[in-house]
Amino acid sequence: MAFKVFISHSVDDLGVVYQLKYWLELNGIETYLAELYPQPGVPLTDKIASAMDQSHCVIGLITRAGGRSKWVNQELGYARAKGKLIVPVVEQGESLAGFIADKEYVLFDRTKPADAISRVVEYLAQVKANKEDRDRALAGLAIFFGLLALVAASSKK
Repeated sequence: MAFKVFISHSVDDLGVVYQLKYWLELNGIETYLAELYPQPGVPLTDKIASAMDQSHCVIGLITRAGGRSKWVNQELGYARAKGKLIVPVVEQGESLAGFIADKEYVLFDRTKPADAISRVVEYLAQVKANKEDRDRALAGLAIFFGLLALVAASSKK
């Protein structure tokens, strides 16, 4: 199963968001941006909740616009309630509030966006690798116990 990330952001920050998406996907991390997957007639809240439910992580881009966005704040609250890994990317001069105020974050400098993007990509690439290692270990255990059950069943005959 692919490692999936939901990027919560303001539409005012699409330039940075597309750069982040590009570098994440270059590293094998699927990204979801609501505006890239139109579903006319579907309630936006249902669409976003479903995408977040299917994601392993939520990146919250807290910029001047993002920090004031009701959508970004609601999405991050939803992610916290669902127990998702939240990676806040906070623009200089902004701060985290509410239920994510205690989260460690990546500092974002608009004059050097590549610094924050590379830190986020590096971190999530490691999270992805760790998840893949756990998944392989669990698959190995499942195979082992399956073989053990077959041996036990065949020895009873």
